[in-house]
Amino acid sequence: MTALGHWLKELVVLVLLAGLTDLVLPSASLQRYVRTVLGLAIIAMILQPILPLFDAAWAQKAAVTASQELESSDDGSVNATDSALTSSLAAVQNEQTDDLVADAIRRMVTEQFGLNVTAVQVTGAATGDVRVSLTVQGGHDEVEQLQRAIAQTLGVDPSRVQIHAS
Repeated sequence: MTALGHWLKELVVLVLLAGLTDLVLPSASLQRYVRTVLGLAIIAMILQPILPLFDAAWAQKAAVTASQELESSDDGSVNATDSALTSSLAAVQNEQTDDLVADAIRRMVTEQFGLNVTAVQVTGAATGDVRVSLTVQGGHDEVEQLQRAIAQTLGVDPSRVQIHAS
């Protein structure tokens, strides 16, 4: 990628130089020759990255150049970025999993027990270390039964499910 950027800079400089030279030259007969020479130079510059493709070992050279550029890129900043993105993605997935489980618990409590759920907080659903905190209106008599039902549904110990009845 660095080689492409370098080539593009050289091409832009050559085109600007050709335009400036064309403006500065006083006689029309001289401009014609200068335009021809600069046009050929621009064509040669454009063909410069394509010509190595006609070499028999161009693929090997390109692979070596690419691997050297990857190895010299900021001492592993690519790996650090990859690691940061992976951990960010994992955090988002964990949060979405917790939200989905919380919604499922809210629906289950409403449908099976007829209770109004005011708050549900689930953590660790994606990692298997599930903890549930649930607040419902009423249902003081059904707290233990509700706790066992949620724990059984999630496959966890009932001590990991906390229910607050208001």
